[in-house]
Amino acid sequence: MPTIRAMIVLLFAVHATGSAAGQEEPEVLSGHDHYVGVVVFHPDGRRLASGSWDRSIRIWDVKSGTCLRSWTLKDHVSDLEFHPQGKWLASADHDSNTATLWDPASGKRVLTIAGHEANVNAVAVSSDGRLLATGSGNGTIAMWDVGGERAALSKSLSNGGGAVFDVAWGPGANMLASVGFDGTVTMWKDGSVSWQISRDSRDATTLAFRADGKLLAFGDGARVRLVDEKGREAAALSGHDGLVYSVAFRADGKRIASASKDRTVKVWDVDTGKLLRTLSGHTDRVLSLAWSPDGHSLASGGMDKTVRIWSLKE
Repeated sequence: MPTIRAMIVLLFAVHATGSAAGQEEPEVLSGHDHYVGVVVFHPDGRRLASGSWDRSIRIWDVKSGTCLRSWTLKDHVSDLEFHPQGKWLASADHDSNTATLWDPASGKRVLTIAGHEANVNAVAVSSDGRLLATGSGNGTIAMWDVGGERAALSKSLSNGGGAVFDVAWGPGANMLASVGFDGTVTMWKDGSVSWQISRDSRDATTLAFRADGKLLAFGDGARVRLVDEKGREAAALSGHDGLVYSVAFRADGKRIASASKDRTVKVWDVDTGKLLRTLSGHTDRVLSLAWSPDGHSLASGGMDKTVRIWSLKE
């Protein structure tokens, strides 16, 4: 997640609920010099990007675990997201109040998007790759048309509740969710508020839509909450012993993973709410998660400066 997500591989045993027999050790990717606040898979599933408080972005080869490329920004990296076809990688450049589009193959800057008056904490790319949403520390959300050579501001929204921790697009380009410092989760439809619900916690968390858009997940204290498209409570998953910083649905929507202050990653069955696995190995808070496109791997990044890739093929 955003920086606030961040604020807020060695051999280690992987513990699963029940028996851990047959489960592989995670691959540990080392190289960052500070917290790893965000990880995201390239759409081809063969590459992974990570962003850190050390102000760098690294592109990793998933199979070999080698760093293919890295480059340094002026600011720590708050968030990352790939274009749906992998054409570029978007970053939230915290202290510059900007977002940047990068060529992931070369690490060269494609486009800088300026306009916010406060730090940029979050970026999200619409499913068609045409719109980029950015969330800022002063509560503003901007929607940018990035389909041309320049970014054009499409809409500007006010969260009204202080810093925006995260933004996430639904399956279309008309539905956007945001979560802010005041603890409010807001669903925007066509640029207007569709509904709002309150969290008990004001701590940072990410948001995640299930691919069909019918469920939205977020952390609330030590719980993972799932609500439906109308904001009605669908489930609350309890099991962590610390704040939940990040949540991520598997592409098929059958599993959801959560990352926590308690140094663990948990994998849940979405339909039943059953805890399926607890993944241990990080030596500090786990801040970020990403499923591979095929759902066979889960990447995590944490305050221990590492990225871990867990094999979860069923």
